[in-house]
Parts: sequence; C-alpha cells; structure tokens
Amino acid sequence: MMKEVPPGKISSPKLSRSKPPVRSEIRKKSLQFLISLFQQIEYCYPLTFLGSLTLVSLIYLLGLSFSNSNIYALLVSVPGLFFIVFVILFTQLWSLRQGKPDFLWDSNRDFIARKEDAELSIKLNASRPPYFFRYHFQYYAKLHAGRDSNFYYLQEASSSTDGDIRIPLYFPACGRLRITGKFLLKDMIGISRVRLGNRQQREFCILPPVFGKKPILPRLNSISSKDSQNRKISEEEKYHMREYIHGDRLKDINWKASLKIGNMITKISHHSKEKSQCLHIELRNISIEKKDTPHSILQLNVIKSNLLSFLMQINSQYPQYHFTVCTAEEIFNLKNKKEIENFGKALAKIQYTSSFSTHSSSKLLQEKFIFTTSMDFSLISSLSSQGKTREGIHIYQTVPAQSTESERIRLLALEEDTPLPGFWILRKSRSGYRKETPKIPLQVGYHPIKVRMSVI
Repeated sequence: MMKEVPPGKISSPKLSRSKPPVRSEIRKKSLQFLISLFQQIEYCYPLTFLGSLTLVSLIYLLGLSFSNSNIYALLVSVPGLFFIVFVILFTQLWSLRQGKPDFLWDSNRDFIARKEDAELSIKLNASRPPYFFRYHFQYYAKLHAGRDSNFYYLQEASSSTDGDIRIPLYFPACGRLRITGKFLLKDMIGISRVRLGNRQQREFCILPPVFGKKPILPRLNSISSKDSQNRKISEEEKYHMREYIHGDRLKDINWKASLKIGNMITKISHHSKEKSQCLHIELRNISIEKKDTPHSILQLNVIKSNLLSFLMQINSQYPQYHFTVCTAEEIFNLKNKKEIENFGKALAKIQYTSSFSTHSSSKLLQEKFIFTTSMDFSLISSLSSQGKTREGIHIYQTVPAQSTESERIRLLALEEDTPLPGFWILRKSRSGYRKETPKIPLQVGYHPIKVRMSVI
C-alpha cells in the first residue's frame, strides 16, 4: 500500500548523498605516477647492478680512508671513482650522438616448435659499438601455449663486433609468441649502461612441426616404379589409370586391373583433365576442462602436426585435391600449397573449446577425416548422429601409450634453452583423458596415434 500524503504537503524523493571522490581513483593515479617515475629512473640510471655495488664499495673505501687515515683505501677508491665517472660520461655522450635508433627484426622467417636450431636475429640501426663496448639486448617474451598456460623468457644477449645479435630460442609448443625488448650499450666489464631507443614489441607465430616424409596415409602413397614394372598392363592402360584415392567414385574403379595388381585402380579419361576434388577434414579441438594441462597441450600439438603433415603430403602427391577444414570455431577452404602454409599459422593459435559446432556434420559427399585427441569424450556420440555416412569416415586420434615403440615427446627439454613455465605445469586434469581405445563402429576407419608424453 502506498502511504497517503496529507494535503498541502508535497512528497519529495529522498536524494542519496553522492559519495566523495573514490579513494581508489586517487590510489590508481598515485600508482601510475610511481610506475612512470620508476620507468624514468630505470631509463636514465647509468649503472648496472655490478656497477652500483662497485660504486658503493668505492665510496665506503673513500670514507674509510678519511676516517682512519688509510692511504691504501684512498689509492684504490679515488682512481676507481674517476674510472666510473669517465665510463658514465663516455657512454652518455655516445648515446646522445646516436639518438634513438630503431631495431631491425628478422621477422620474415617462421619459427617451428620443438626445433633445436631456432634463433632470432636482431640488429640495431646504428653504427658499430666503440672499443671495449658491446650492444646488449634484454628481452621478455611470453609464449601462449594454451588456455591460462604460458611459457616465459627473460634473458639478455650481447652482440658480436659488427653489432648483430643472434638469440637461440627453443619453443616447447606452438602458439603465439610476444617479445618485448630494449637495447643497451654496456662496457665489457659490465659497470655502465645506457638505453638506446625505446622498448619495442613484436609478435611471432610458432608453427607446429611437420613430419616431412613420414607417411600419414599409406593408401595415398604413389605407386613405386619397381612395382609398376611388374604389373602386366599395357602402356595404353597405364596411361588411362591411376591408384585409387579416397573420394573416388566406385563406378570409376577398374576392377579387372585392380585384381591383377592387387590394389585399387581408378579409370581416368584420356582427353579430359582430372576434376578437382574436395576432402572434408575435421579438427575436433574439444576438452571439457576449462584450463589446459601439460598432457592436453602435448596432445593438441601432436594432432596439429599430424593434420598439417596430412595436408602437405596429399597436396604434394595429388595437387588436384582441395580441402575443407572445419574446426570448432571456423571453416577453412584450402586449394593450394600457399593457402595450406597460411592455414598453419592459424592452426598454431587454435586452442581447446568446450563444444563443437554442428556445421561439420553435414551430408558426407566425400570421405571425411577426423583429427582429435583423447580429451574428446563426445566423439562416439558425434559418430552415432551421422548414421550411414559413417562408412566414409577415418579417425586419427592421439592415444597415450607406455610402450617403447611409440614416439616420446617431452614438454620441457632440459638440455635446451627451455623457457620457464608457470604453476600450471603442476596442473592435473580433473576429468582425465581416455586411456583406452574407444569403441569405434566397424564402418569407421580408426588410426590411433600412440605417443608417450612426459613433462620432463
């Protein structure tokens, strides 16, 4: 019920008192001021950590010489202080002469995960350093390898006599790398320092490694010349035929020649070129976990390498084929080698998602190839929903193995320049992963990828 207002009185709404300026804003501005002040001091401070300790020690010796009349302390402290002042003045004057030079990044090449000889070349757009001085590059880098899972780099590299700096890097996993660096001029003793230019930032893509000549699909391998010499087929018949490829129609198969050779042979028209055919591929990057674990990151990297190797090998052997690659978030249409290479950069940044879109479960016109991990618990239900189209499906799934015959992949290679992981390296999966082979329908071709995975 509404409260009645006596006549002659007007009810006025109660105005809430506006709070005074929030203290958090004042604290935020104070914090920003302190951060900017610290950055200015760090930019202009002329000594290294070793130089600062040396300066404090020499000042202590100088005071000791006056208090105790120690001539030896005076002979050590005074020349040392003069030397430090001379080095500081020299580096400052040299930097004023150079101005603020720019970096020259070698950003044209792509980096590949788990490659031992990867290095980043950086050069300062300035003259050669003076004698007894070297350019130094301090950098901080973060490799985004998974959901809330990053690797960190914090190192310093010195230049050669010509000023070039080559930084050896090792990337345990594919993903997005962001480097923030600054150039310094230091003496060879390591006492003085001077900043050259501002901080610069670059972003690189770490690609999944390709297996090269390792066969992914044995049925797609070309017929060797030795086997072709033993076939009892005329020259005219060879010219009109080729080996069966996934996606060929059954009515185009030459059954008579296939029985003679012992392999599937497809008839090709002599006067017409082969029509371009499409292979349908699914990358099921699915995990019910909200955060990635070391094992889940390794499995996704392995399946990315297998998928990229699959595309490269088929494109090199059968260039008339193009591909439709469906991921949980996007569809890629790949028609040539250049588009496959560009897809490798997008593939490196793909992470797990909690669900898979139904756009890839459309009617099967060609054979379908599914690449997934043991974190995919919805694979069987997805196959059941596709009905009779399961006959043209081939599954490639990572399976954790313990046997010595399977390939071993380590996330952290201690003998390399391995970056520092966060506390996520101790993270374990709550739901676990499928350790046994799933019950795949008989019509589906199942190809397990057995991998021994370890953190170290």
